[in-house]
Amino acid sequence: MSTGQIGGESALGAFVDADNPWPGLASFQEQDGAFFKGRDEEVAELRRTVQSQRLTVLFGASGLGKTSLLRAGLFPELRERDELPVYLRLSYEGTPRNLTEDVLLELLREAERHQVDASVRRGGESLWEYLHRRDSALWSPRNRLLMPVLVFDQFEELFSRAAERPGWAPQLRQFIEDLSDLAEGRPPEALKTRLEHEVETSRDFDFTRHRYRVVLSLREDYLAFLEELRERMPSIGRGHCRLLPMAGTQALQVAGLTEGRLVEPAVARLIVRFAAGADMDTDHPPIEELRVDPSLLSLFCRELNERRKAESAAQISERLVRESQTNIIERFYQQCMSGVSPAVRRFVEDELLTAQGHRDSRAYEDALLRPGVTADAIDRLVNARLLRAEERGGARRIELSHDVLTPVARTGRDLRAEQERIEAQQAAERERLQRERETSERERLAREAELARRETELAREKAARGEARSRRLMLLIGGLSIVAVALVGTTWWASREANRADTERAKALAESHNARTLLSQLEDQNQALSDALAGLEQAKANAAKALQSLKEQKQSNADTTQAERYLESAHQDARVAVAKAAAALKPRVYIHIRAEKDRVAAERLGLLLAKQVGVAFKGVELVSTGPNTNEVRYFRRHERKDADLIAAGLRDLGIQPVDVNYIAGYENATNIPPLHYEIWFGPGTRVGP
Repeated sequence: MSTGQIGGESALGAFVDADNPWPGLASFQEQDGAFFKGRDEEVAELRRTVQSQRLTVLFGASGLGKTSLLRAGLFPELRERDELPVYLRLSYEGTPRNLTEDVLLELLREAERHQVDASVRRGGESLWEYLHRRDSALWSPRNRLLMPVLVFDQFEELFSRAAERPGWAPQLRQFIEDLSDLAEGRPPEALKTRLEHEVETSRDFDFTRHRYRVVLSLREDYLAFLEELRERMPSIGRGHCRLLPMAGTQALQVAGLTEGRLVEPAVARLIVRFAAGADMDTDHPPIEELRVDPSLLSLFCRELNERRKAESAAQISERLVRESQTNIIERFYQQCMSGVSPAVRRFVEDELLTAQGHRDSRAYEDALLRPGVTADAIDRLVNARLLRAEERGGARRIELSHDVLTPVARTGRDLRAEQERIEAQQAAERERLQRERETSERERLAREAELARRETELAREKAARGEARSRRLMLLIGGLSIVAVALVGTTWWASREANRADTERAKALAESHNARTLLSQLEDQNQALSDALAGLEQAKANAAKALQSLKEQKQSNADTTQAERYLESAHQDARVAVAKAAAALKPRVYIHIRAEKDRVAAERLGLLLAKQVGVAFKGVELVSTGPNTNEVRYFRRHERKDADLIAAGLRDLGIQPVDVNYIAGYENATNIPPLHYEIWFGPGTRVGP
């Protein structure tokens, strides 16, 4: 069996010596007995009970120092009286196994560690058989007969952790049965059955000698579980020792254990009053009436001592006490909370504090009904001394272990509530902006659909007019066929001029196409569309006149000149239409940010700017570098006016200062379209109105 399945916590204990006499939340070890102060009466009472009773039950609330009382207080006393204390903390990890076998093996290991001459175990004899065998004995190096004292620490884990381990039920029942037989001094049923068939073997045992003691140490809130074993273990009710919080005078022995070397008496009184949650600036209530949690007292003293050493000071001063009290408790609180889920933290801060920030309690069973709150998490906080579990009115209740924790817990609750409020506000803002974007997108699609519908109607009308012209042209061709022979001589010339006219007409149509492309970018600019289309119709009419002139005036140079004038007029009309379309476009604005966290604020700024100045907000881009000041950039000199309007809009929205900068080299660029503007922010600028 691995030695790690049972044993002490010496590896976990804090280092303790003359310059570091307080272990904090760790327990005192047996070798730390010289620094374990304030519990002399409790140690004496516990020793007397252990020596007079076969079974002793030590109980008390979490954080009162039961482990330290056993190891640093009781164990040295027992060794002086020829007793062998065996520290036992059962392990319920791994494959289910015989726990009584673990206890016997730990007893033999402890004897070996202390050079005790222990009788050899015979075969697979049980713990009860080993302790009751007539020739079984434990002899000290001084040749003194020792009595083993089996000390089961944190025995409540048998009811909390082990009961939840799948497959352990048979082993737990057997262990409780074995422990009951040991505590009551009765032979196990299996041994009695064997002795009925092996009568001679019964002479190997002394059924009247019980040279051993058993100590069960557990949290007070688990006493009800232990009482359920009374039927099999009546001795439970005879040897009780209850550990209470320290009195103020006992706590003074802890805080001032260096006899003025590290802490002066007046400062020690301040430390005790703080640990008790009392006013540090008065003597009311008097220190004799104070009750102190020794774990918090040890924590506070150790942290103060660490800060003293960091400052290279000889003593813990009053200044250090007053400056450190909140920080020490806050760090302790945060360390405890770092290992639990947000649901458990919310339960502690919301349910175990009143609205005014005072301590409150909740039934253990009710706590487990909260989503995300588990028995393991609650027990972890109890073992860490942040929470305390007590039996009240037949119900197990949990609360913060001390009043000094309430200000820190309340601050944590307030900060969490503020963070949740900010997150909810940001989520609502993101949702609002998303709705606005969706609404804007629906409106844009509706405008585009309406524009497409109108263009379709215009196309149909033009097609109808073109069909009518085609019919008239066919009639004209038929009428002219009778003079076709006369026109043969001029056909080649007319064809060349016609091709030229077609080329010019194609140019006019291309410019018309450019105008229509610009028009497709307009948002709700119906008047501009109408003007541009009118210009296009005029251009086509002029082109048609040119063709007609060529056909009717085949050899007239003057008329050819007239046709060229018509074509130039078509070009001019197309250019005017394009200019009108471009003038109707809104300036397009892009916002550049340097941090992703500014995106929501930048989007909101863009929408407000669009409403205020009348620009088209196109989006937000994340960049890694930028200018040292806020600026609006434009890329064509004649677009300065709109850039100034955008800068003025930013200033009206609270962005100060704002510069307007022309970026050269893009006058005829194709990658930067007309009416393109960019907003850049300098370092440290608060984005958004």
